[in-house]
Amino acid sequence: MVLKNSTIEKLAAEGKITYISAEESYQIYKKTYEKMTHYIRDYAKKTKASYDAARRLILTS
Repeated sequence: MVLKNSTIEKLAAEGKITYISAEESYQIYKKTYEKMTHYIRDYAKKTKASYDAARRLILTS
């Protein structure tokens, strides 16, 4: 899986950064992947909670 970091790509296109070490790049991608994983988990929990609340509302009405 290849993750793209639009901020880094934008800065590189503007010529503000010219080099990022492999270690820095790896750390950036790792943090981005972790944030995405947490976001997906939180979104799934919110979706399930919303579904359960709607189901209770329909069943009790």
